[in-house]
Amino acid sequence: MEDEDTEKDDENPLSVDQILDNLESSNQLRFNGLIALHRACTDVPSEFKTVLRAVALTLQTQNEIKENKLYKMNKDERRAAKIGLAK
Repeated sequence: MEDEDTEKDDENPLSVDQILDNLESSNQLRFNGLIALHRACTDVPSEFKTVLRAVALTLQTQNEIKENKLYKMNKDERRAAKIGLAK
């Protein structure tokens, strides 16, 4: 099933505009998540807030790096990376 999805992705590659739209949507969701996290942390000690925000930003950065690398790869590299990320 996963191979079929991968083949469909390769047959219809995303346009540059679609990739940019997807990244913008993803970044907006992450930004909204960070705002919600900030609001949820109003009643906890500042040390906890600092650590929690640092973890959230680190995860966000790591996810963006992974996504950006996937979009720069060719079809074979992208297929192999998707399989590797799924494991």
